[in-house]
Amino acid sequence: KSQPLLKSVQASLSKALLKKKKLSEDLLAAENSEKYRLYGELLTANLHLIKPGDRKVTVTNYYDGSEITIPLDEKISASANSQRYFKKYSKARTAIHEKQTQLEDNVKDIQYLESVIQNIEAADNVPLLDSIRDELEQTGYVRRRQKAAQRKKKGAGPEPLKYTLSDGTQVLVGRNNIENDWLTMKFASKTDVWMHTKDIPGSHVILKLDDGRNVSDLSAELIYEAAGRGITVFVTTHYMDEAEYCDRISIMVDGKISAMGTPNELKQRFGQPDMDHVFTYLARQATRSSD
Repeated sequence: KSQPLLKSVQASLSKALLKKKKLSEDLLAAENSEKYRLYGELLTANLHLIKPGDRKVTVTNYYDGSEITIPLDEKISASANSQRYFKKYSKARTAIHEKQTQLEDNVKDIQYLESVIQNIEAADNVPLLDSIRDELEQTGYVRRRQKAAQRKKKGAGPEPLKYTLSDGTQVLVGRNNIENDWLTMKFASKTDVWMHTKDIPGSHVILKLDDGRNVSDLSAELIYEAAGRGITVFVTTHYMDEAEYCDRISIMVDGKISAMGTPNELKQRFGQPDMDHVFTYLARQATRSSD
């Protein structure tokens, strides 16, 4: 049942990617419009050189002293030609803002469709696929079916994946965008921990902390356990003993990534007994510029 829905979303994604390419090309063309302003200025300063019927004129660019040949419309006057270039320049500058806005919206559409494809591929039951289709009908990406309203009435609302960690902490995982929004905007409280991979489509994860704990009370072992249950967790830490629990580590020195790999790979690469010594070794190798 997922294949028709998947193909429909993939087709929408292909269209969005083509639109992104076209918008990017249009934006680049608009950003290269400075020559129109220059043409208009140079024509205005050299009207006396242009004769009726001329198709081009060569003038001196007073910005750099070079010779430049400007195409003309022989059907209109020299003054009208200069005004034509100024209008083209003004139109291009206006298009830059419009194209940038359209491109930003287009990128959001692409990110959304990529997240939906991920959700469809991960869906393991019909009700979950139906909820994804409902979402796509609401956003206008697929045609609304007559039974959609009946299906909506029968639905009991979002039902994110739930499980409990070894210390009793309850974890809820959104499996589509509707569940993600519900978890983040309606379910989670101020004391809960929200996790999500930055700039990558994926689940919103909520760790319920109703017992007075906060995020600093979560041990590295607990985070590692959560990751072992299929959750990707990004951890930022200055404590290298915590980094030992990670599957993959990126070490930054002076704002730049100095090394990346598993703990064992990094320890072997730099000949160090633990991650604390790896970090110290890399920090000492850094070349700092004097201000």
